[in-house]
Amino acid sequence: MIKSAILQMYFGERGNCEQIPQSMKYRNLLDDFLDSERLLYNAIASSPETVTLYDKAKEALEQVNIESAQNHFSEGFRFGLLMGLDVAQTDNG
Repeated sequence: MIKSAILQMYFGERGNCEQIPQSMKYRNLLDDFLDSERLLYNAIASSPETVTLYDKAKEALEQVNIESAQNHFSEGFRFGLLMGLDVAQTDNG
């Protein structure tokens, strides 16, 4: 039996961040970033001030990405509901 989207969300099978599969492109980009970050950290390790500055910049960028993802998710959900309302209100006669 196929569960409805509501039941899939209720049972934690879909609809939460941990369940969304990441693409191979995403994983490759993340690997590239982590490799570059490791090299950067090695290059700046002798300067604690630079390490602190980088850590602050990275944290700020992470917060920007979180805010962007949440805004895009919310807008996508709202727009999806509006499209559903358009479909439901369409006069086929």
